[in-house]
Amino acid sequence: MTKKSKGEADSLPSGSLEFKERKLDVKKIERALADPDVNIITISGVNEIGKTSLALFVAKRQRRNFPGGVIWINCRENNSLLKILTTIAKTTNLDQPSFSSKKLRDAIVSYLRSNPTLLILDDYEVVIEDDRVFSFVGRLPKSTKAVITIQEETIKFHKPANQNDISVVESLIYPIFSKKNKKDKHYWNEIRSLFLSAMKNANLNFFKRHIFWFYVNRTITKGLKRGMPLIEVEEILRKFIRKRVDDEKYRKSLAFKRAKRSFELVKDYIVGEKILDLGAGDGLLALEIKEQLKKEVLLVDIVDYNYTDLPLILYDPEEKIPLADEEVDTTILYTVLHHASDPEHLLKEATRITKERLVIIEGYAEEEDIRMTNSFFDWFYNRVIGDEDINVPLNFLRVKGWEKLLKSHGFDIIETIYLGINEPVVPEHQILIIADHTNS
Repeated sequence: MTKKSKGEADSLPSGSLEFKERKLDVKKIERALADPDVNIITISGVNEIGKTSLALFVAKRQRRNFPGGVIWINCRENNSLLKILTTIAKTTNLDQPSFSSKKLRDAIVSYLRSNPTLLILDDYEVVIEDDRVFSFVGRLPKSTKAVITIQEETIKFHKPANQNDISVVESLIYPIFSKKNKKDKHYWNEIRSLFLSAMKNANLNFFKRHIFWFYVNRTITKGLKRGMPLIEVEEILRKFIRKRVDDEKYRKSLAFKRAKRSFELVKDYIVGEKILDLGAGDGLLALEIKEQLKKEVLLVDIVDYNYTDLPLILYDPEEKIPLADEEVDTTILYTVLHHASDPEHLLKEATRITKERLVIIEGYAEEEDIRMTNSFFDWFYNRVIGDEDINVPLNFLRVKGWEKLLKSHGFDIIETIYLGINEPVVPEHQILIIADHTNS
């Protein structure tokens, strides 16, 4: 269809038309929609204050004023420029397999010039290419309007009572393995698929990886039914798995390979001569930096997991790191912040001791699917396959949350790269953030 009929509003998400309590907000948005000099209207606020409902209410009232109708774009399902363009193209019958993304964008802009349309981009905060999307929206003809709903980033971290407080993990994993509703079944299937794929990448044969999954699933499910704390379940799983794959040589081999991949990710972003690996873990990434780049490297952590001969500085996570202000040029935080009980304090210390740059690889929680799978595998690989005393408070943020946190500590974001699942045997979604001191 190239034009929307009166029945087109029926394709919008369902929602109540009773919105008396926000009459002023409705009038403000409708005045902006009527202003020829305004073509982007943003509805922002914290979670669950009615941004989507407000946009839906306005869209239903305003559809008669737009000959091209209303196109509703759920950004949780369409979180990139290409997906957004494809959704618009399908709605307007412009979708052509032969079109490049540039041709598709130009065709859409041409169509919207002739058919003034109201675009609703709902849950815009999850868009991963917001600069490109915003550039596209800014190019739209003035007769076409865009209403964007966006959740304000609220930064909230879970602080466990101690290293073995995994209550937040239990509150996520047990409901998923109960499979009581469609959403939990979906998360369970996602975890199962990623688990089997990771075991295949770890060179386990078909039979062995399916036996492992069967045992993991059965043990968690039994623990749930019997009312067992998850910490007891993980001990059963840990004994089962280590009895079968606890080969120290094999584990070190995987660690060395991971360090080499990690080095390739960060090597081009390291500046200066004195480098800190904060939360150094096995120390193998630091060793690669020292040997390959000939840098002076410091290792700092709260527990000694160091495989190397490089000296390690241990510190109390609630105290200051025993290094001087601006002592190092670059600090690397490799999947460290989400393990910290107090990421704010850790980042404050990293800010204090770093002269120029932070290189951060972190998990993120852009979508609920990713938050759930990242949480499961962060727990499973660190506490079941790894060591029982590893802290897993699951302090994941959305990408904009991490960026906001860094900016609040005086850093400019130089680059953010979505890595996706970049570790073959640890299926967690990650990003790389390069951030420089504002005054550097």
